[in-house]
Amino acid sequence: KIRIANIMAVEEGEVEIERDKLLLFGPNGGGKSSVIYGLLRLIYATTGMKSIPQAVRAIEADSMVRRGAKMGVVEADAYRLEISAGGEEEVVANGRRYRAPVDLLSVKRIGYVDVCDAHIIQRGGPLSEHEHHWALDLCGAVEIRDAEVVEWVRDRLYVLPISNIYIDRVKIAKTWIETSKLSYGYRRTIGVIFATFGEPEILAIEAFDANIHYDLAIELLKMLDELKSFVVVESHTALTVKAALKMGWSVYYVDEGRFVKLGSIEELKRVAEKEAKAYAAVA
Repeated sequence: KIRIANIMAVEEGEVEIERDKLLLFGPNGGGKSSVIYGLLRLIYATTGMKSIPQAVRAIEADSMVRRGAKMGVVEADAYRLEISAGGEEEVVANGRRYRAPVDLLSVKRIGYVDVCDAHIIQRGGPLSEHEHHWALDLCGAVEIRDAEVVEWVRDRLYVLPISNIYIDRVKIAKTWIETSKLSYGYRRTIGVIFATFGEPEILAIEAFDANIHYDLAIELLKMLDELKSFVVVESHTALTVKAALKMGWSVYYVDEGRFVKLGSIEELKRVAEKEAKAYAAVA
């Protein structure tokens, strides 16, 4: 279970998660990213992985608390993060209080994908300065130099008509082309695969199916479903919601800070008022 209060767009809400797979669906500004950012801030606060706030700039402590609130709260399992409006943070765990960041949570690796970047962050040790942080520019030339990561991505390119990848080039049929010349949807797909490297304990993906056709998005979702990782994705596509429900994911409709758990696509039709109006306008 993840609970947030006074975090960015959300006054209060919680999600219960089965099978460690969560999909958030809803209009822009509804609060989906608030859940992802709150979770990532909690992970930073309980691990000290310094590359997290560097990769996810939106989670600076002084920008996390909802406007007008004195304190924001993120809770997951036995950990509670309290953030003051001034940006001071404390972690509450096992009846004790700690000044954040503190080494409490045994997370070694996380993956994160936003609109233009994909990241892998690997922890070196307790509050260690020696972290590995790999990043891809999905809005430019995708470039992967680490041999292990290249092999990982190459083995999972079966979802694309790409047979090989080497640094900043891919092989399609018999021709090698620069990744900068690929469509954004292909580059984004490579970025999602990249972020799954080593099956990170936590994988968070914003705008999961942005510029990715439905059939490819479903293949990617199947790949994510097979991971042992805790996965949270944000989507704006009802077909992706339907597929996630069939796979047994926990799915929530999020709008104006309101969280509604969905059990079927019919329930989505009942609660998604803004989407229904948009469909009606072009029917």
